[in-house]
Amino acid sequence: MDTLTIKIDRQWATQLRRKCKDISIEPRIILDLTGEMLLASLKKRDTPKKSPKGRIRSIGKDDHMTEEFEMSKHVAQKLHPYMMFFDLSLSKLINDALGKMQPNITRMLPINCRTMGCLRRPLFLIENGRDPMPHKSAEALAEKKAREAIAAKKERLKKDLGPEEDFDVITV
Repeated sequence: MDTLTIKIDRQWATQLRRKCKDISIEPRIILDLTGEMLLASLKKRDTPKKSPKGRIRSIGKDDHMTEEFEMSKHVAQKLHPYMMFFDLSLSKLINDALGKMQPNITRMLPINCRTMGCLRRPLFLIENGRDPMPHKSAEALAEKKAREAIAAKKERLKKDLGPEEDFDVITV
């Protein structure tokens, strides 16, 4: 099975190891279940997602977690469109999910994505009809630059061609 290395905060890593030892289970299984529960919560809320272009960002620039764990790649691929939309790394997302699941880690109760720290503000903005904060990743900046270039080209064409009443505009 393909795995991905993510970093977990020292506090959650200690609890994860202790729970794995208590119930004799591999940490990867609990991390996979955490990811699946988070995915179910995001789907239940009809959370918007982006097309999953690019690679899976398992560790972001702002992730200063210390302990490394393995997680199944297929769970990360399912979460990837949501990570792209919210501009989050897998480590940040799973750390928050572990934090919300922490009291119930052995009972495997569902995770409410609305209460997670990294998703609270963007989900609030989406639910109230506003756009979430702009992305800061290089992929998002390149996409924004491309959109601006296309808009500028359209404006130049409109300026060169004159008023729109004189011709029909066909978008291809």
